[in-house]
Amino acid sequence: MRTQATLLAAWIRPLLYYLQSQGHDPDRLLKRAGICAEPLGLPGARLPVAQVRHLWGEASELTGNPYMGLMLSRWGDQLRGDTLLTAMITSRDMEEACRRMCRISHLVCDAVDLSVEQDERDLRLVYELTEGERAGFSDAGLNLALLPVLTMMEQGVMARSGIRRLELNRAYPGEASATYLASILPCNILYGCARDSLVLDRLATKQQNPFWNPALAQACESLALDELAQLGKQSIVNRVTGLIIKHLSGGEPHQQQVAHELAITPRHLQRKLKQQGYSFSRLLEQVRRELACHHLSRPDTSLAEIARQLGFQDQSNFCKAFKRWQGETPSQYRRRHTLLH
Repeated sequence: MRTQATLLAAWIRPLLYYLQSQGHDPDRLLKRAGICAEPLGLPGARLPVAQVRHLWGEASELTGNPYMGLMLSRWGDQLRGDTLLTAMITSRDMEEACRRMCRISHLVCDAVDLSVEQDERDLRLVYELTEGERAGFSDAGLNLALLPVLTMMEQGVMARSGIRRLELNRAYPGEASATYLASILPCNILYGCARDSLVLDRLATKQQNPFWNPALAQACESLALDELAQLGKQSIVNRVTGLIIKHLSGGEPHQQQVAHELAITPRHLQRKLKQQGYSFSRLLEQVRRELACHHLSRPDTSLAEIARQLGFQDQSNFCKAFKRWQGETPSQYRRRHTLLH
């Protein structure tokens, strides 16, 4: 059974803020795409790539702009603190940043493999869909694939004039779309190519980054590699966590229900979780506890609504469980959190 490709949820923040700036309601769009908004603020939260494609399709239809993602580098501050981006924008130069991105990009999205090819004139960043993601490089894929590079340029690592051309493995989209895309990217755009590649001026990629910080770049890469290793080890934990979150608002999820969705037996699921040091009940409690703290930081959400979203039968059961977890009632936690912030 193949694990579905996922995207680090933080990387859709620029899209959501862009939509909000254009007068649209991001929460409504998330709901239409089948994405629960609450867990997006949790560190390390991930989304199935299929859901992200759906979200991008909804956003494209709403705005009439399938290439809006190529403008999202202006909202790069929404990615502040991201491990991958910090590692790249503190690299020595654009070449080092691209090579570093190839090593750790799966932390952001494991649907695409990146590689670097070079000659005397060009540095080519090649994008290849991973096995099982061969449906084609969608508009969403193009937008998200170029976002890290364009954000680096927005941050001053290299000027956009250093882009020589964009080679796309897709048919010519028509004059209107091609003209619009060319207005966003200051380079030649070729269609019908064998691979999807961004070709950079080799000389420009060797110019020293004014924000070079070798110690910070290496520390972030090491952290990213550790997180990648942990992500691989805990893939079953991540998948079960996602299913628990998906079903919580409909009542407390059961191990049999989750095992059925994973196409394995409850006993097999129990064994796989135990190998990672978890039980289903412990994981359910952990998810509820983290989401409860997240919800309580938002004063506009009532305790009754939080209890419902976390799958409790009533507010009383939620309050008892929360006090067991945190040593204080939800109201006490909310007041203390409000005073601190």
